[in-house]
Amino acid sequence: MLNTVELLGLLLRRKVVGADFLYEVFPGLGLWEKVKPVVEGERKRHGVPRIFECFEYYYNEMKKREQEGVKNG
Repeated sequence: MLNTVELLGLLLRRKVVGADFLYEVFPGLGLWEKVKPVVEGERKRHGVPRIFECFEYYYNEMKKREQEGVKNG
């Protein structure tokens, strides 16, 4: 699942697919909030700050939609 959202984040960042569409399909906010501590730990442990960076980008973009009041569905 993490790799799937990482790919969605890459597609979003490269503007292959729109954020509003993805927000309707899969906001993914809760998933990032659950795995964030693990991802941050792995980043530190391996010294690679880019691990799941597109997933984090995806989360940040979806959070913007939520704060702007974009309705899911």
